[in-house]
Amino acid sequence: MERHRRRGPRRPGRRHSGAGGAVNLPIIKFSVDWWSTLHQGESIIAGKIAPVYLWPLLLMMLGYGLLFLIFGPSASAPIS
Repeated sequence: MERHRRRGPRRPGRRHSGAGGAVNLPIIKFSVDWWSTLHQGESIIAGKIAPVYLWPLLLMMLGYGLLFLIFGPSASAPIS
């Protein structure tokens, strides 16, 4: 099949989109450090979350993990 044939002219914007994303990473990282009062600190790891919220959160994380194992990427056939 001719799936990998280039369709249409090249688009140079794709080449620069990765560079734009790389520039944004330090900006996002330092904005969190500079304006730390705007961002919530650690809740789960530091133990600051109430048990009434923690147990349902852990239960849903476990359920999502089980669903991923059952219906995950291996359940779907690759498109060819």
